[in-house]
Parts: sequence; structure tokens; C-alpha cells
Amino acid sequence: MSRRTDPARHLTDDLREARRLHTALGTCLARLENRLSKPLEGAVEHPVRARVQDADPTAEHRRQHRPGFPARIDADPELSVFILARIDTMTFHQLQDTVAAAFPPHRRIRKTAIHRWWTRNRPQSHPA
Repeated sequence: MSRRTDPARHLTDDLREARRLHTALGTCLARLENRLSKPLEGAVEHPVRARVQDADPTAEHRRQHRPGFPARIDADPELSVFILARIDTMTFHQLQDTVAAAFPPHRRIRKTAIHRWWTRNRPQSHPA
């Protein structure tokens, strides 16, 4: 056992040392995980169980990869329902005045916007 066995013995010693360090590191990590998990156990009292709904009504516009901004009427469901309920019995000018009376200034729209929205969204009376 001359020079040939010495490198093998050094490699074996290095391997044992690496295993010992690996075991010590695993023990240290487990201890640290226990110390960190205890304060976090009570942090979330009520986990989220409900399905997350689209918070923004303009999400459909983005989902369809349409450019630009959606029409203000499409972005405001209450406004669109309000207009749809009255559009068959009023003119666009009357609708503009009715919306102005029922909604605050930042939600009001003009008759041209109502007309553009209606021509784009009205149901077709006959197939194309």
C-alpha cells in the first residue's frame, strides 16, 4: 500500500466528511423550518375558498384581444342595463337626458356614444 492507496483513502475521508456535513445541514434546515412555521401557522385564519370572479367588467374585452378601450357602456353593467331597459321606447337624445338625471357626472354619456354602442350591439332582425 504505497502511493496508490493514499489518494483512495483521502477520497474516502473526504466523502465521509461531506456526508457528515450534509447530515448536519439537513438537521439545521429542519430546525429552522420548525422555528419559522410555528409563527406562520395562525397567520391565515380563514383561507380563501370562494372562486375568484373577474373583478373588472372589461375583462371580456381583453380576453378577446380587442385593441383600444371598451365602450363606457360595456364597462358599466348598471349603465348598460339602464339603457337596454329604455332604448326601445326613447330616442337617443331622451336617453342621454334620462342617463344624466339618473347617474353622477362621471358616468354620463352622450347620445352619439349611445348610438354607436347600440348599432354595434343591437340584435339583428334578419340573418346576414
